[in-house]
Formats: sequence, structure tokens, C-alpha cells
Amino acid sequence: GDDSDIQQNGLNHDAKVAQAGDNTSTVNQSGFNQVADVDQTGDGNLSSVDQSLGRNKAKVVQDGDDNTSSVVQTFVTLTGVAANADVYQEGERNASSVKQYSNSDAFVDQIGADNESTITQNLALNGSIANAWQEGNSNTSTITQNGLGGDHEASLKQTGDFNESTILQSNYNNTATVTQTGNLNVSFVNQTGAGNTTTVHQ
Repeated sequence: GDDSDIQQNGLNHDAKVAQAGDNTSTVNQSGFNQVADVDQTGDGNLSSVDQSLGRNKAKVVQDGDDNTSSVVQTFVTLTGVAANADVYQEGERNASSVKQYSNSDAFVDQIGADNESTITQNLALNGSIANAWQEGNSNTSTITQNGLGGDHEASLKQTGDFNESTILQSNYNNTATVTQTGNLNVSFVNQTGAGNTTTVHQ
């Protein structure tokens, strides 16, 4: 059967978990005004949401078997939403990891099997938006953004099989867009400093 563990400490948290099959969900929320929404259908899916401080929001939808999702968000804002993560995985054995610590937004969409997505955003201070699209099988994407400024943006979209893409950005005002269509494409983007822009189409 399904297993759900919800731990909440603080004020005004909202956690919703819906599971059908044989899945496991863990939600840990502390601070205030945290929102977690987890929906899992299939067998062997694992979801972990850990949110602290205030006004973080996480939504995880997994439809298939043996998918794994991890969301860790630590930040606080007095109005609006601090860190926001949306993860959708359909298929089998997809793995998603999202870690955000400051003014971040992340969107991960994986359809197929054996895809792996890693998004790490920290200490952005009014910046950092990361998108990852992987539709197909055995694709790997990594996005890391650091800095203490605004306008961090990274977009990654891979369609096909066995594609690999990495975006590394530090400081602030960086923009990177990678689109890979087909099979066996490899892309590596590393930007340091400020005001950098990179666009890759393969």
C-alpha cells in the first residue's frame, strides 16, 4: 500500500498528499505558510519535500513506476511566494532533485524513462529561474545557479534519447538556453561573472 508521512511545525502550513498504488511520500515543513502538494500514481514512486522558513511552495506529480523526486527549499518572504518548485514525471525510473535557498523558481518536466534532472539554486537574492524539459529516455540534465543578484535564468529542453546537458552559472544576470532534439547530443555551458548570455541549439 501507500505510505505518507507529514511533519509540520510552525504556523499555517498546507500539505496535500494523494497516492494510488504502492508509493511513499514524505513532507517536512517548518516555519510558516508552507504549501506542499504531492500526487503519485503507480508503484514504487518516492517523493520527499522539505521546506523551512516561510512561504515556500512545492508541487510534485509522479505518474508511472519507480520515479524519485526530492525537493528542498529554504527561504522566507513576507509577501508572495519565496521558492517555488513544480515537478512532473511520467514513465519509469525518472529521478528529479531540486534544491533552492533564495528567491528561486524551478520547473522540471520529464516524460519517458530513466531521465535524470538536477537543479540547484542558492543565495540568488531576487534571481534564479530554471526550467528543465526532458521528453524521451535516458536524458541527463544539470543546472546550477549561484549569486547574490537578480535575473539568473536557465532553460533546458531535451527531446529524444541519451542527451546530456549541463548549465553552470555564478554571480548574477546570467542567461542560458539549451535546446537539443534527437539522440546522443551533449552540451556544456559554464558562465561566471555578470551579464552573460548563451544560446545553444543542436
